[in-house]
Amino acid sequence: MKEIIPKQSNIRLDTWLAQNQTDESRGFWQKKMLTGEVLVNGKKVKTHYKLTPEDKVTIKLKVIKNTMIGEDIPLDILFEDKNFAILNKPAGLVVHPGTGNPTHTLVHGLIHHYGGELSDNSGSNRPGIVHRLDKDTSGLLIIAKNNQSHRNISKQFEAKTIRKQYTALIQGHIKPKKGTIDAPLSRSKKNRQRISVSASPESRYAITHYEVIKYFETPVPCTLIKVTIETGRTHQIRVHFSSIEFPILGDEAYGNRNSNSKCKVLGLTRQFLHATELGFKSPTNKKEVHYTCPLSNDLTEFLKNCK
Repeated sequence: MKEIIPKQSNIRLDTWLAQNQTDESRGFWQKKMLTGEVLVNGKKVKTHYKLTPEDKVTIKLKVIKNTMIGEDIPLDILFEDKNFAILNKPAGLVVHPGTGNPTHTLVHGLIHHYGGELSDNSGSNRPGIVHRLDKDTSGLLIIAKNNQSHRNISKQFEAKTIRKQYTALIQGHIKPKKGTIDAPLSRSKKNRQRISVSASPESRYAITHYEVIKYFETPVPCTLIKVTIETGRTHQIRVHFSSIEFPILGDEAYGNRNSNSKCKVLGLTRQFLHATELGFKSPTNKKEVHYTCPLSNDLTEFLKNCK
C-alpha cells in the first residue's frame, strides 16, 4: 500500500497518476480507480476527479493470478522480439474471453504459445492484449510480452501516435474520394452489444478518415477504401460508415441485409474489413517500425467477383 499527498491541484487524478507513477498508463489508473484500488481520502472517486491540495491518494493494487488454460490455436506471427509480437488475426477468432466466449479465444492461443511471457496490464483474462479487433475483422494486432512494453505501446495509443490503417469494402459509391467522419459514439442502452452515433454525455469522440481505392458496380454498387482511424472506439469503423449510409459489406450488425445476401452467394460470409497497416515506435529500440498485412484469402477471392 502506498499513500501520496499530491502537491499539484486542479489536475485530473488519472492524468496525475500517469505522470507521476510512470510505470503505468492513464487507462490503467482509470481501471484501478473504478475498482477501488486507488482511493482519495479513503473513498472511491470518478475517473475525472480533480485533485485539491488537501487530498491524500492511497494506492493498493490487487495481485490477480491468471488461471486460464491455454489452447493449441494456430498463430500467424509476422514478427516478434523479446518485447512484442505482431500477429495476423484471422476472422472468426475472438480476441479475449467475454460473455458468450469463455474459451477458444486468441488469448487462449497466446497462453499456449507463450506461457507466462505475456504482459498482465490489461487484467488476468487479457494477457498480452494491448488493443483488439472485432471477431470478424482480420489483420494486424500487437501483443505485448511484458508490462514495460505494454505500457510503452499503450501510451502511444493514448497519444494517438500509432498509425492504424484498414481496408474496407462499403456499399455504394462514396464521394468525395477523400473524407473524414467525426461523430461521437456510445453504447446502446437497449442493446449493449451495439454502438451508435450519439450526442449523449456518455459518448466518446471518434474520428475516421477514408480514401477511395476503387469503385465497383457488381455484385452491388460498392467502394473499396483505405481507412485510417485517429481513435480506436468499439465498432468505430463499422458504425461510422453505417451512420452515413455506406455500411461495410457483409456486416450483419450494421449492414444492409439485401446487399449482404447478394454478396454471401459469392462467398462473403463476414464483414469486409481488414487491418492492413500498423506503424509505431518499437519499445525495443525506440525506432519507428511499420508492418503490413495483405488481405486475407476470403476477401481477396471475393474481390475477384467485383467488377
